[in-house]
Amino acid sequence: MKKWISNLRIKFKIYLIMAISLISLIFLGAISNYFYNTGKLMTIFIDGMRMHSDRYNLSIQDFFLYLNTNDQKYLDNCFQELEKNNAMPYIFGQVEKHAKANNSEELADIVIGVLDGSLHTKSNAKLLVSRLRILLPLKIPQFQKVIKSTWHGYLCGVNVKKEIENYLANPSPEIFDKLNIAMQEMNGYYTDFADSIHKVQAITNKVLTIGFVIIVLLFFIIVFFTSLSISR
Repeated sequence: MKKWISNLRIKFKIYLIMAISLISLIFLGAISNYFYNTGKLMTIFIDGMRMHSDRYNLSIQDFFLYLNTNDQKYLDNCFQELEKNNAMPYIFGQVEKHAKANNSEELADIVIGVLDGSLHTKSNAKLLVSRLRILLPLKIPQFQKVIKSTWHGYLCGVNVKKEIENYLANPSPEIFDKLNIAMQEMNGYYTDFADSIHKVQAITNKVLTIGFVIIVLLFFIIVFFTSLSISR
C-alpha cells in the first residue's frame, strides 16, 4: 500500500490528500451534528418541564375559578389539563420499562403522544428514543435521578388530582389543607427536577466537549501522518 502511494504521480498524490481532507471534514460535520442533537435532548427535557409547569398552573387556576364562579367548565378544564399533564411524566418516569417492551418505532409513537406544542414532532420523538437507547444502559446516576424525579412528578400530579376530588366531595378546611400540602409537594418537584436536569446538562456538555476534542485530535493525527506518508 505504501509502495503504491509512493509510486503515484504528484498530481494524484495531491488529489488523494484533498480527498482524505474532504472525507475528514464530512465525517467531522456528521459527528458535530450528532453531538448537537444529543445536546438538544436536554433542551427538549427543559421545554417539556416548562410546558408541564404551565399546564399544571393553568389547571390549578381553573380549579380556583370554579370555586369562585361555580362554573362547571372550569372544573372540566382543570381535570382535563391534569390528565394531560400526568401523561408525560407517566411515560418518562417508566421509560426503562417502555424501552424494553417496545422497539424504537413503537417507543417513538408512545413518546410523540405525550409531547406538547413545538416539541410534538416525529423527529423530536425519534431523537429522544435514539439517545435514550444509548443513555439507559449506561446507568448514569444523574440521568437515573432525572427518571426517578419524573416519576415522582407523576405521583405528585396524581395526588393533587385526588385531593381536589376529595375536597369537592367534602369541602372542609382539613381537606383543603391536604390539598395545599399536595400543591406544595408539586412545586417542590419542579425545583428538584430543574436541579436534576441542570446537573445532567452540565455532565452531558462536559462529556460531549471532551469527546469532540478527542475525535478532532485523532482525525488531525490521522490526516497529518497520512499526508506525510503520501508526500514522500
